[in-house]
Amino acid sequence: MHSSSFQFIYRSNLLFQSTGKGAPLQLITKFESFRSMVEATIERILRELGLNWDLLHESMRVLLERGDCSAQSLRRTLDEFCTFLPFCRLMEQKCMEFNPSFSRHVRVLWDIENISIPKGMGPADAVDQLVQFLDTNGLSGVGIDTRISAFCRPTGSKFSQKISGELGKTRVEVIVCNSKKEDADRKIVDRIDNERAILVPSKTSFILISSDRDFCRVMSSLKNAGFYCAVIHHIPASPANESWLQAIKLCCNKVLFWEDIVKPALRGLEGSSDTDMADK
Repeated sequence: MHSSSFQFIYRSNLLFQSTGKGAPLQLITKFESFRSMVEATIERILRELGLNWDLLHESMRVLLERGDCSAQSLRRTLDEFCTFLPFCRLMEQKCMEFNPSFSRHVRVLWDIENISIPKGMGPADAVDQLVQFLDTNGLSGVGIDTRISAFCRPTGSKFSQKISGELGKTRVEVIVCNSKKEDADRKIVDRIDNERAILVPSKTSFILISSDRDFCRVMSSLKNAGFYCAVIHHIPASPANESWLQAIKLCCNKVLFWEDIVKPALRGLEGSSDTDMADK
């Protein structure tokens, strides 16, 4: 074993590949920084004791084979600190401890290639109206952890560096995908999977801004798991689109029309249930 590694303690690289995909860059950076800090702390303690990684590895192996409780406890703690999803759960728990007023979590996932900013409207104005909608429906404000993420392709016809820059000045997190259309869809699903593994269903709402039927399965899964979910779409009302609309309505708790939110004139809310969004 290499003397400067503690891969024997955890399997973070493998676990990250299968569970950390699609995670926000800020969280990945914090995870890597925290993991490096844990390793540096262990190295410092080993030096003070006159030990090295190889001796620690051999001692841990022997103690674990004997069923030593202290060694098992150390292994569990390091697994929690140094694998991605346990790390996320730990950070979420600490966030709740330091911010006890956070009673709910709202995740807004915007497929901006599918539903773009309306012509003649600036990104900041569109975001302002979206945030106003969230505030009005009890999905943003004091005590609510609300995150808005826009998933986009920089080479897409509906996206530009200017729009990216303007969105970056708002409260929207911009997730840049590669040139393949399906990459944005994959990143949205990965983000949902990462969030649902950490957050409590009864305290979490997912809002998807997309008309793509490919998301029906993941939204239906969220709904069945107890998460409150809504879809904001841009499908014109017509007999030809009725089955499309019905499929979306069946997979979530509420369905809304995009132009009811980003334009002053309201057309009313469509819903697959009468439950108020703020109650979830």
